[in-house]
Amino acid sequence: MSVSTMSSQNLNQLLAQFEVPIASVNPDLLRLALIDISSSAQANNEKLEFLGDAALRLAAAEFLMERYEEMALGDMSAVRSHIVSDRVLAPIAKHYRLGDYLQLSKSAQGDKAGSDSRLADALEAIMGALYLSAGNLSLIRPWLDGHLARLTDELQGDPAKQNYKAALQELTQAYDKALPSYEVIEISQVHG
Repeated sequence: MSVSTMSSQNLNQLLAQFEVPIASVNPDLLRLALIDISSSAQANNEKLEFLGDAALRLAAAEFLMERYEEMALGDMSAVRSHIVSDRVLAPIAKHYRLGDYLQLSKSAQGDKAGSDSRLADALEAIMGALYLSAGNLSLIRPWLDGHLARLTDELQGDPAKQNYKAALQELTQAYDKALPSYEVIEISQVHG
């Protein structure tokens, strides 16, 4: 199905998963949020993704300040960085079956390696559309907070997930009493 011709019924189905009423959302923005750049160079979700990334970071910061006010600022920053990363957002996007709604080019459809990144980007774009529709986080926080709570609790239960470098240093020092040496193997675009 072409996103540009996506019916209101399909948009309703998508928004029902987020428990967001379609009357609260600009349908044109939502349709645009579901158009990957591989499908259209002119009309795509890149700018909504940009805004959605900022809205997501703000929502995560608000959530952490409200629910974990005793957490040290450095820990909050590390937790937020983890819970807004593509590798964490992709499973959330899969939970909402965003791949069923996302408009991709034929080549992108066959690119399984980039699938998680595209799904995370689409989720951020949807957050951008929801943010613009409401002018605030009111359409995002109700469904996102549950995910943030679960992810934060999981992260606090396994501190190694927060900081791989520190965990490796502790492990090597416990056995060898020496710090590991690090070597850059690959540099990629940072998404959170």
